[in-house]
Parts: sequence; structure tokens; C-alpha cells
Amino acid sequence: MLSSNRRGWVLGLTCTVLATGLLVGCGGGVTTPTGDGRLTVHVDWPAVGARMIPANTSSLRITVTGNTAGLSTPVAQVLASGMTTASFPGLRPGTYTVAVGAYPDNAAGGQLLALGANTNAVITVNRTTVVNVAMNSQVASVTVSLTPSTTDDVAAHRSRATLTAWTQAGGLGSIVPIDPSKVTWVSRTPAVATVASTVGNGVFVTPVTGGAGGSSRQVLITGRYYENPVDWSGSATLTVNPATTTGTVDVNVTR
Repeated sequence: MLSSNRRGWVLGLTCTVLATGLLVGCGGGVTTPTGDGRLTVHVDWPAVGARMIPANTSSLRITVTGNTAGLSTPVAQVLASGMTTASFPGLRPGTYTVAVGAYPDNAAGGQLLALGANTNAVITVNRTTVVNVAMNSQVASVTVSLTPSTTDDVAAHRSRATLTAWTQAGGLGSIVPIDPSKVTWVSRTPAVATVASTVGNGVFVTPVTGGAGGSSRQVLITGRYYENPVDWSGSATLTVNPATTTGTVDVNVTR
């Protein structure tokens, strides 16, 4: 039985509000009291090797809603990769919910990759508050399928195994885009078939030999999507005949 787990990332946001009172700006000037404030969210985009959001994230949608702070309509901004600051003016001190969604497109488009929220972001006058948002991966399961490849590959008796991530258990829901570099493959019986030459989320499977006396042999092809701390695995069974190959999908995934 293959093991897998669903976890997420923790994204550190720095939230600063300057509210009612004499406000000193970055340039040293003094601002007249206005009765409300400005919430500034600063995002530190981690290096690729230590990301706290999915590696294929191109933008974040940051949404602020009021809890005890009297914000009746949610406000949102989109930060493309590399942009670090979102500013929300006109907010009073109080408790807010800060939600963050990670997307594969620059304008917060495409399938949601990860989502998190902090429902207790307490904003105090003239004080910087650090808010940690747990970014939960939207991947709830993965499947591995075997299909014939291009004409040349079929002639060489090669199949292609593809790993697909889904928003619901059992390979249901919507497909979640994942970073192909986070997918690895292994043949459980290399003497029967080998894996090599990855293409996207897939890999080519080349049979080595069938069974004795013209019989068929089976090999388990396992794909693993691992982006610390998210770890999912799936498998499919490839039947290798002496002269040809057929793929029989046998997904074996546990949460």
C-alpha cells in the first residue's frame, strides 16, 4: 500500500496599520488624523529551494474581510510573482480575516493551488502585526494513468505514465496544476520495464522483457508528487507481453 499525506505551507505576512492619530510616514512627514487607517500586507516570496507556497505559483489573491472591525464588503488585491506589497486603505483598528489564495496565472486565474486564512488578525494603532497564514494544498488525491504515446513510441513498444493531481479524493473534482519538477518516477521491477525521459507530469515506460514461454509479466509504475511538506503517491500496473505492451490502470492511493 502506498502512503501519502496532505499538508500545506505556512506563509508569513507582515500586516501594518497606521490609524487614528498623528501618523509619521516614511518620508518623515506628519499625517492629519482621519479616523481610519491603512492595512499593508507584505509578502516575502521565498527562494525556490525553500518555498512556503506551491512552486508553480504566479500570483496571490489577498482578501481582507472584517470580523469585529466593521468591514461589510471584502476587499481584495492580486500580487503577481515578485510583487511584495498590497495596501488596503480605509480600515479601522480591529479584528480582520486575511485570506490568501495561490494561483498558477499572473492575474489570480486558473485552478486554485493553495488556500489559507487567518481569522484572528488583530490590527492595533501604529503597531506592526505578523500574521501567519497556513496555506493548505488543494491536492486531495493523485492518479497515475498509462496511455499509448506517439506513433514512434508505439512502434518502439513504449507507453507513457502520467500523474494527475485532483481536488477531491479518488481522482475526482478538478485537476490541480503541479510543478513537473516535483514529480518523480520509479519502476518497481526494472527487469520488466524501465522509466526514463520525463515529459511534463509524465514519463516514458519501456518494457525490457516478457515472461518465460511467451507469458506476460506485470510491473508497478509509481509516481510521486512531493513538494515539502505535501506528499502524494500513485501507481499503475503495466502488463508486459513478449511482443507488445498493454497498460492496466490500478490506482492505489491512501490519504
